[in-house]
Amino acid sequence: MTTQNTLSTQVFTHHKVVEVLVENLKCGGCASHIVKKLSALPNVSDVSVEPTAHAVQFSLSGDSDEGMALTLQHVLQQLTALGYPPEGTLDGMLAVGAKAKSYVSCALGKISPGDKPT
Repeated sequence: MTTQNTLSTQVFTHHKVVEVLVENLKCGGCASHIVKKLSALPNVSDVSVEPTAHAVQFSLSGDSDEGMALTLQHVLQQLTALGYPPEGTLDGMLAVGAKAKSYVSCALGKISPGDKPT
């Protein structure tokens, strides 16, 4: 006797993989902090960072292209706020303040959650 399970699912979301080249990305600490912060954003998943290429890659999902565009805008704003503005943008060219923020993010990324100051 054969039992057949059929599961029909209809998905109403769009999915897109995005790669952004950013300023000030120096090391694994930077990468760790970026992954943590972007992974916490809604509709953002599969975040990866390649420090040597200054590349941040992530997946966006949403119900419409407009919704995904808003999510992308939010991700770019978050990267800039962390001190990693996209390359070639005005924020990237005026990156003196961003560079200082990136050093803080880098240091935070190097501290694991279990570390306690002594």
